[in-house]
Parts: sequence; structure tokens; C-alpha cells
Amino acid sequence: MSNACGSIIQTINLGLCIAIIVFTTRIYNSTKPELNPIEKYENEHNPTNIRLLNSPPPLSLEDVQIEKHCQCGEQILTNICTEEQIISGCYDITPNNQKHFLRRLDSFCNVIKMELDNKKYSEVFDLGYVMVSKMALGTLIVYCCILGVIVVLMISLFGVLCCGEGALCILAACAPCIIVIVLFSGITNLVLYIIMLVNFYKGTTTGEYLQYYDECMTVADRKDYYNIYKELSSIHSDMTVFVVLNAVGSFFNYLGSCFSKPPENN
Repeated sequence: MSNACGSIIQTINLGLCIAIIVFTTRIYNSTKPELNPIEKYENEHNPTNIRLLNSPPPLSLEDVQIEKHCQCGEQILTNICTEEQIISGCYDITPNNQKHFLRRLDSFCNVIKMELDNKKYSEVFDLGYVMVSKMALGTLIVYCCILGVIVVLMISLFGVLCCGEGALCILAACAPCIIVIVLFSGITNLVLYIIMLVNFYKGTTTGEYLQYYDECMTVADRKDYYNIYKELSSIHSDMTVFVVLNAVGSFFNYLGSCFSKPPENN
């Protein structure tokens, strides 16, 4: 039973390894520095400041449609309480979550707007493509090595079943490389993974640009930046899938190590 479960888990790990390689390749191909969509847009239009071409102001509090409620005794009014109403005993009952949204929206949009007054979009939104692309390439190499080890082991096993123990010479010849990969691939992959995520998610990067597009740009101005938004949204989705696959892969690797342990003798 243990061997059967171990085989199933190894098969799942192989599938996860292939899926991770696919999404790592997509991330690597999409985050090459020369493909930075914001910088490409600026280079094509060549403005001193990209906001001079299209100036998307942040939404003000007046632009946000919210429900305002003021309670005076048993009467509820659909407006913010005036000073006279507050003095007479009325109080504001606007939902707290809407107040929180207004504070967050006003703060985020205005901070980005102030930065864009003196900088270009590419200077405010640092996508970190240089480091992300390098780490993706490193991760791709590590997983290809792991996949190669799995293939060699499967070939060796198939060879033993078909040709006897003489086929183990293939495994013996590759043993030094296999040992090095097994010993160092785990820690190397973890370091590359952490550096890639830190550079992708820290500061004002892809996620913040997507938020700025959704919450701060006017509808009329979004059309000029839609292609950038679409490309960065795709990369953001690929990175999310990549993170999930790595988490699932770590879980199944742990399960595989449990089933590969020899049974304890009583």
C-alpha cells in the first residue's frame, strides 16, 4: 500500500514539476527587461513625462458613489450630518467599511499622483523585471535538472525491469550529478523563489499598477493604458499560479518523503 501511494505521489510530483516549468517559462519570457510594457509605452510616445500625454487624475471623494446616512432620532437621512444636525443630537451612520474605503482610496491615489507629478510611470512603478527574469531563469534551470533526474531514474527502473541489473550502469554513470542535484536543488530553488517573489511583490510594482488603473484612473483615460494593464494582469495571474503550484509541490514533496521512509521494525 505504501509503495502504491508513493508511486502515485511521485507521479503527481512529476506533473507538478512540468507545470511549474511551464509557468516559470511564461514568467521568464514575459519579464525580460526589454519587454517592460510601461517603458515600451514611454519610449514609443517619448514624452518628458508620460502624464503630459494623458493625465489620469485620482478619484476624489466626490467621485465615489457611496451611501451617506445621518440618523436624527428615529429618522434616517440620506446625507452626511451637517454641523447643525450634529449639535441637535444627530449622528453619522455611514457604514464603516465605506469610510475605510474612502480613506484608503484617497491615500493611495493621491500618493501615486504626487509621485507622478515629478516622475514618469516607469520611475514610479518599478516592475522589477531585471531581477524577476533572472530568478525565473535560475528556477527554470533548477527544475529542468530535477526533471532530468526523474527521467534518468525512470529510464534506469525501466531498464532494470527489461534488461536486468546491467542497466544500472546508466544510473551509476549519472550518480555524481544526481547526488549534487538532490543535495543542492532544494535550497537553491528556495533562495531563487524568495528573491523572485520579493522583487515581484515589494514596493510599487505590478499589483500597485493594476490597483491604480482600477481605482484611480478615469474611464476615459484607461483606454490609453489598457494594453499595459492587460499584459501586467496576465503576468500577475501567471505568478499567482506559480506560487500556488510551488505550495502544492512542497506539500506533495513532504508526503513523498514520508512514504519513502522505511518502515520501523518493532
